[in-house]
Amino acid sequence: MSTDSATWVCFTNGEMALLKDYLEAGRPLTEDETSLLLNRIDTYLSPDAKDPAYRAVAAELDFVREGECEIDDHAVVSVSDDGAYVMAWVWVPNDPEA
Repeated sequence: MSTDSATWVCFTNGEMALLKDYLEAGRPLTEDETSLLLNRIDTYLSPDAKDPAYRAVAAELDFVREGECEIDDHAVVSVSDDGAYVMAWVWVPNDPEA
């Protein structure tokens, strides 16, 4: 197992079903299925060069506070023409009324 930092890879339900079939039943994947899954994984292995800058800006936002709203060092970044979304963790207590 690698000791590299973990990341999120978002698979569609169909992609997860393909992986599950392959891993549980050993069903061979077609060339198209293999290509689909490899392309999805490659997207996450080849982050945009600006991702660290977006994460740094997100970590400095006023509402980001330890234990309340946090940005991981390797948070997923989704870049658009006008900016980017950066994945954050938001703390929610067991008793929302607390």
